[in-house]
Amino acid sequence: MTLPGRLLHRVLRTLLPRRVRRLRGADMERTFAQLASQARDHGRTAWLETWGSEAVDLAATGAKLRWEARPTIRGAARESRFALRNLARRPGYALAAIITLGLGIGGVATLLSVVEQVLLAPLPYADDANIGLLWNNGKTARPTFGTRFTVSMEQIEAYEESASSVEATSWVSTRDRARVQTRTFVEQVAITETAWNFFEFAGATAQHGRLFGAADAEAGARVVVLSDAAWRSRYGARDDVIGTAVSLSGVEHTIIGVLPRAFRWYLDQPHLEPVPTRSEPRRHAEFWIPGLENPLPFYSYWLIVRPRAASSIEEARAEFAPIAWEYFTNPGFKDTFEIDDAATADSLRTHLLGATSERVPILAAAVASVLLLASLSVAHLSLGRIASRQSELALRRALGGSAARVVALVVAETTWIVVAGTAIGIALAQWGLGALRTIGPTNVPRIDTVTLDPVAIAGAAAVAALTLVPVAAIPAWYAAAVDSAGLLRSGTRGGDRRTARTRQILIAGQVAAAVFLLVAATLVLRSLYTLSAQDTGFSTSEGILTASFRMPSEDFEPTGHEVEGRRGPVAVLRASGRLTSGLGHVIETMRAMPGMESVALARFVPLSGSYGNWSPVTIEGWETKTWEELVHGTSANWVEPAYFDVLGIRPLAGRLLEPGDALPGSPSVAVVSESFADLYWPGEAALGKRFYTFGMKLDAQGGPVGGRHLTEVVGVVPTLRETNLRADNVTAFLPFRRGLYLTTQPQTQAAVLVRTRGEAHALAEPLRSTFASAFPEQPLHDVQSMSAFADSWVRESAFFSTLLALFGAYGLLLSLVGIGGVVAYQVSQRTREVAVRITLGARDGDILGLFGREIGAVLAAGILVGLGAAIYLSRFLASWLYGIGNLDPASLIGTPILFAAAALAAGWFPARRALRQDPADSLRAE
Repeated sequence: MTLPGRLLHRVLRTLLPRRVRRLRGADMERTFAQLASQARDHGRTAWLETWGSEAVDLAATGAKLRWEARPTIRGAARESRFALRNLARRPGYALAAIITLGLGIGGVATLLSVVEQVLLAPLPYADDANIGLLWNNGKTARPTFGTRFTVSMEQIEAYEESASSVEATSWVSTRDRARVQTRTFVEQVAITETAWNFFEFAGATAQHGRLFGAADAEAGARVVVLSDAAWRSRYGARDDVIGTAVSLSGVEHTIIGVLPRAFRWYLDQPHLEPVPTRSEPRRHAEFWIPGLENPLPFYSYWLIVRPRAASSIEEARAEFAPIAWEYFTNPGFKDTFEIDDAATADSLRTHLLGATSERVPILAAAVASVLLLASLSVAHLSLGRIASRQSELALRRALGGSAARVVALVVAETTWIVVAGTAIGIALAQWGLGALRTIGPTNVPRIDTVTLDPVAIAGAAAVAALTLVPVAAIPAWYAAAVDSAGLLRSGTRGGDRRTARTRQILIAGQVAAAVFLLVAATLVLRSLYTLSAQDTGFSTSEGILTASFRMPSEDFEPTGHEVEGRRGPVAVLRASGRLTSGLGHVIETMRAMPGMESVALARFVPLSGSYGNWSPVTIEGWETKTWEELVHGTSANWVEPAYFDVLGIRPLAGRLLEPGDALPGSPSVAVVSESFADLYWPGEAALGKRFYTFGMKLDAQGGPVGGRHLTEVVGVVPTLRETNLRADNVTAFLPFRRGLYLTTQPQTQAAVLVRTRGEAHALAEPLRSTFASAFPEQPLHDVQSMSAFADSWVRESAFFSTLLALFGAYGLLLSLVGIGGVVAYQVSQRTREVAVRITLGARDGDILGLFGREIGAVLAAGILVGLGAAIYLSRFLASWLYGIGNLDPASLIGTPILFAAAALAAGWFPARRALRQDPADSLRAE
């Protein structure tokens, strides 16, 4: 073999261990030289095949010899197999540890998925972090409106003409519901109206067709864009839907495109804040239309802006403030506040995720507590196994096993548990996210699209790796420190005071985590009970059915009269004969049905989340009061007399509304809530008192009279909780036909309420068909019972309360099992001591006190730490709670006391076993 060949073969031999090269290297080189010489005689191909075969053979042999030369690797593989067999022989311990750890890791994976996809993922809008929302400052302009309210089209136009701090503006108006009619269906669906430039502003692209823009604006086209959900559910995801016609509230539009699934407008309704925190399904816009020639009246638009790079959302707010101040409708009030106070602003992300972000700290703390509980429980179980196997481990050491081998065995068992627990946790997270999408709080943005993604899986794996350290380290350290000579000489079965102390520390940690979870769960459960038990002031029985509908604006016709409005003459409209006769047909048909008790029309359904607001109410005789003294929060509802019968409302004083109250020439009257009377006439009888309202009425000749009318209080009813369950309403009830059939603005929203002696859902179809016979093009929507409305107000609280309660129950169970295990271990280790004490005359109480004092110290330490954590973190629960504070004494004191009682009871049973043993038998065994 030539010199280059010898050098190449020497390089290949480096794949072999050094000792093999030293002993056999020369022989291998001579043998291969002969083979290579013979192969060269058969040609170049045979020579190359010989070299290739030699290289592969050296590599395979080297790998095998190096593996066998590594005792650590061989030992680890052997200990891993042995650990797996050990776990299989003790399936109870293995399953308990795996499931315990899996629950903790599953909770972490679920929370990581929610946080990453709900809170951290970008919104489906271009440069979403730099999008702001501008508002009128409701606390300044109209204190009844809360901190902010949406803007008018006049304000938008004025801002677009003068703003210099923003590079782009747009607007959105969610019109609640509109009638959509095609060849195959007629429904009420969520409609969103936007500026022509909205999709360009948001950086949206179509998954099918195109989106409307400036070119459509110039042509005045009536076009519509579908959401992905509408395209799939209503049109079967057909591509040929592009170019087809659809009627929206009687106006024909052409479908030109379909939005991607991720693109949604999350701010459901222009609203007045504070918004009732009712957990209702988010009605994402299904049909998107551009702003046409009929802007909505009043303050009905979201004004969205993108500030310039050198500007900020605050600068945009400062530019909007003078416009907000200028367009307030109460000039006398402008002198009471500065222009700069007239507007507020926040980022789109902050507004969208603010309430959800508040819940993350407490949920993160709860999940961390569950993981801590799981880790401590597994460590405690493993330590218990080490204590029971000390004789076995001592024998292994005595037979020559090193401490490293013993540690490897313990670490191998723990690794198998962590790996299996991680797999179980990921499966539980997948199932949990599916349940969250189905039954979770639907008012959390994007919760319906959360999935278990690679980020969450990687996070769960990282958590599992971190969990492996403490879970394996403690048992492994004690296993390595086994005194083999002492144990074999004494003949005991294992355990020492160091192990007992460590187990007590682990149990104290479990107690601390469990107490924190239980206190948090108790707070939210007490709040939920308080909220659920609220007296609404009206019936919410299963026998009451409600449904909402839209009265088409074309069903209001001019009367030929005008009245003086706040900004000049305004035409008076009257409900058409078709509308009045159709609604009359619905009422009479429903009243004639078997089992029917009462039927009524109203402007709003109680607890539906929407209500009329007055600002201000001026009381007769208050003409000299300042604006600030006049402004109060007052709600109004226009109802038929039977409304009170449907909801079971009885007068506290005076009478209820009657049919004659809406007749021409009749005086303006109202029924008010007790809270209304107490607010405006404290300490006085409200009957006969009068206050001013704006609206329409008929004079004795049947002609409309508009403006401000003195309205007399003819009845007082109990204080109602109509807008939401968390606050009393200051309410005035006015005649339905006067407020809605004669008006200067078509009042298109209305509702029908039905009370039956049976169950409400049985009337759903009869009500739908009756209404369809009168208004075939105007279907009902939100058909549900009053009890369903009431339940919807506690649904979100119930979900989070149940979640925390499950966490708390899990912590309680693990803690009690751990405490019982510690006491049982102490009993087994102190059998001789107990026998001696009993022989010397100790009473049962003395023996129980011996164990009780030790476990009491563990409980006290854990409860104090857990209670401190609960007190600190309870501030994040403040927005969840109702009727109690986050430092509620009953929860902070009562829960730890009950937990301590349960823990002592868990320790009492194994301690009691020590008293049942015969001292003579115990001493004889020792």
